[in-house]
Amino acid sequence: REFHEQQRETRSQVTVRNALVHVVGELRSVSAGGGDLLQMDPNAVRFRSYRGGGVVCAIQALTLDPTFTIAFAHGAFAADRPDSVMVLALYGAGEDDDRWRPLKALSALAPPDGTLGFPCLWATPTLGPVNLVARGDTAGIRLGSPVRAFRHIEYGLYPWNGEWWLGRRGLGAPWEPLIGPLLSPPDSGLVLSYLDADGNPATQPSQVALIDILVRAARDPRQTVIDSLRTKVALRG
Repeated sequence: REFHEQQRETRSQVTVRNALVHVVGELRSVSAGGGDLLQMDPNAVRFRSYRGGGVVCAIQALTLDPTFTIAFAHGAFAADRPDSVMVLALYGAGEDDDRWRPLKALSALAPPDGTLGFPCLWATPTLGPVNLVARGDTAGIRLGSPVRAFRHIEYGLYPWNGEWWLGRRGLGAPWEPLIGPLLSPPDSGLVLSYLDADGNPATQPSQVALIDILVRAARDPRQTVIDSLRTKVALRG
């Protein structure tokens, strides 16, 4: 009995640790002050998640929606409904007037025949370029402007096959089960507390500096211990 009890406790510990790894890993890249934190609920959090990046190496502005060729592309560029990109607008010689401009991604495709599609000589040796068609204010966007791709992601507790699981989903997409089973929301299976820089409860997403995360695994009927883990994640400034 003691051996089986230890096995159940070990499975429970692995569950809550893996749950925290998934949530914490993505939250560390979130900047509440930069507008990344979109929704803050006790059992769920929605934010703008970094998905890829690169550098503008050519601009083709033949239509209202210009095409940017992105060299040194890494990660994922997509053009689903919630996808967006941020491009650094470069103005003067210094950094004081540079601004990150949000653009709506309309399409993100590899150039034809694996080429850059139009001149981009200094980036010719790179692999995996992306032709990105975007809409928005493109003033100040030049060759060499850094590009970042984002997607709206939500983590939270949701019911699945009669149990409660930690899930992930994009905006408007179905839940994807990750780790479970966890306790139900009334039993504090996942509790998120949003704190400002002084450790007090934050009332606005832009004020959040820390997120306190509590995860509690569902208890097997034969198990005498409910395993839980708690941690705090510091967001980017």
